[in-house]
Amino acid sequence: MGRFILGLAGISLSVVILWASLVQFADMLTEYTSPTDPEALFLSQMTLAVSPDNPRARLLAARLYYSSLDTNSEKSALHELEQAVKASPNDYRIMLELARALEQSGNSEAAKAAFQSAISLAPEYSIPHWQYGNYLIRAGETDEAINQLRLAAKYNGNIREASLVAAWPLLGERPDLAAQLLPAQSDSFASLALFFARQKLGKEALRFWNMLLPEEKKKFDYHGKTSLEALYKGQQYDSALEFAVQTGASTTSRLNAVTNPGFELPLPDQDIVYFDWQIRRGGRDVEVSLSRENPHSGTKALKIQFRGFKEQLIGQIAQLVAVTPGKRWRLKYWMRSSGLKGFAMPMLQIVEPGTSKLIAAGAPIVDSEMPWRQFELEFTMPEDSQGFVIMLGREACTEDCVISGNLWLDDLELEQV
Repeated sequence: MGRFILGLAGISLSVVILWASLVQFADMLTEYTSPTDPEALFLSQMTLAVSPDNPRARLLAARLYYSSLDTNSEKSALHELEQAVKASPNDYRIMLELARALEQSGNSEAAKAAFQSAISLAPEYSIPHWQYGNYLIRAGETDEAINQLRLAAKYNGNIREASLVAAWPLLGERPDLAAQLLPAQSDSFASLALFFARQKLGKEALRFWNMLLPEEKKKFDYHGKTSLEALYKGQQYDSALEFAVQTGASTTSRLNAVTNPGFELPLPDQDIVYFDWQIRRGGRDVEVSLSRENPHSGTKALKIQFRGFKEQLIGQIAQLVAVTPGKRWRLKYWMRSSGLKGFAMPMLQIVEPGTSKLIAAGAPIVDSEMPWRQFELEFTMPEDSQGFVIMLGREACTEDCVISGNLWLDDLELEQV
């Protein structure tokens, strides 16, 4: 009899262990199963069969209802979410799912209460504040929405820029108020610099970037270089230039000046060049290089060698120069030629960044053998333009556009008139 009882107890224990293992296994499967998984419905039903109060199974069931086309799916999904919350009342993630479902069903008050409950369960987690803040934006409760976005940014640095983007229109696009959204610390300053750069607010971007110590700027190198890229693309060239200098992208460039005007420094060889000479290499019909043969001054000049070049535009050399808007400028430069022949001869041009619209053009080089000669051209920058492009162009041509021979450029000088 004793052996029978011991055997029965052993069997019972084995059943309990097996059942517990089955419940645990089913729970694990439902946690990592997507509603789009073909086996999702089976797993949800199986888990609920062995563990009716399993919150993850309830959550999966709710998501399945939402993905179905059943007219009663929303009501069924809400029921499953409410059951999931009852089964796991301290899980803020499930509470947030319920809050979003309630909002979607049009029950705003219940949704608001559910969002607040999620925050009370995880007051120092960013996601509840972030989702509640976005709910409040949709509900038109601006002041509290800003407060929730501020808390979301406080608890998670990765969400700071998203909080700034969401709050920006609510703050009337005021930089002073946007700055108050984040805690006064280095990673916030880096985030603000990048955010303002993307809003084309160069001065504000620089202001917060310069709140960082030199070693902090190295740490947030991504923010600095991405701010440079955003400002450059946004044609905020004066601020972009300062970022280029500070991040090492163009250390010798200065406002209202041509970079490497005498070609004594090496030409950039990287793919992206901001405020230095952009050289388009390759092709057999034209070659651009630094030359030591008879420079105008110093030890080098830029040499352009044409070998039957036929293209309408030259564009092998160009440089974007950041300048003070609304001023009149004079560009002086020296050129010489040797064996230069052809039609539609080359010249130096000033064009608008982005559009290549002609602002001014120097005299075309028509002499086959020309010793060093100084040229100059004058132009006025619009009030809304912070830069121009120096480029090598040519006269217009329709038929025989072949050029051959050599051309040199040296000693460019920009001065305000």
